[in-house]
Amino acid sequence: VGNNGDAFPEDATETTDTDGDGVGNNADAFPEDATETADTDGDGVGDNSDGYPDDPNKQFLEHTPSEKAGSSQGVLFMILLFAFIRFRGENNQG
Repeated sequence: VGNNGDAFPEDATETTDTDGDGVGNNADAFPEDATETADTDGDGVGDNSDGYPDDPNKQFLEHTPSEKAGSSQGVLFMILLFAFIRFRGENNQG
């Protein structure tokens, strides 16, 4: 390939960078995804998106019990607030 069509004229192992991320397609685990270039654990999930880039059995970060409790407490609060506002509105109507 001549230098005019070569994205990497100084690197004989690379010629194309389809996603434009600066990593040649031969070295890029995700040549059509500019947000990912590597998959260290080989699980098919790029390291940038992988909560456990070194563990092929895990991909996504797990929430701790306290984080789960916090979200359910927020939902409970909203339900109670709605019920309070509705009850208060019914009492004010007469």
